[in-house]
Amino acid sequence: MVTIPTNLTDQLLNGNVYGRADAAEQIAHLVDQVDPEWIITVYDYLWRPIGAVGDDLLESSGTDPRNNLPAATLKLTGNSTLVPAMQNCRTTMVGVTVETEGLRFPFYVDTHEYEFSEKGEWTSTANLLGIWDILNYLQIWPD
Repeated sequence: MVTIPTNLTDQLLNGNVYGRADAAEQIAHLVDQVDPEWIITVYDYLWRPIGAVGDDLLESSGTDPRNNLPAATLKLTGNSTLVPAMQNCRTTMVGVTVETEGLRFPFYVDTHEYEFSEKGEWTSTANLLGIWDILNYLQIWPD
């Protein structure tokens, strides 16, 4: 979290138009210097937290396009405690949230692959879809 100096806050709230613009620009530069923290949490079928992805994360990627389905990929080490939960995606709902900078993106595990890598170790790859994809499976009848 970034600590904004008091003089910039005061200038942003009480200054003239040019002072406010200058303070906003300085605050933006302070915020840009911070490396955002990503918190990835895995949930069970009742959306109770199972655990957070920590040092066992190998790589992650994702998109949240406007007016389209969000998608993400999590690649974990094979000995992660979260692998058994993610492997249950074929029989139950496995939820995942990705949080950063006050934003939370909900996903569910669509498919899971557990494979032996070229480096001689097991890896777990979870393919995630945005939770809003569930709406594609609901039948809605007008009343």
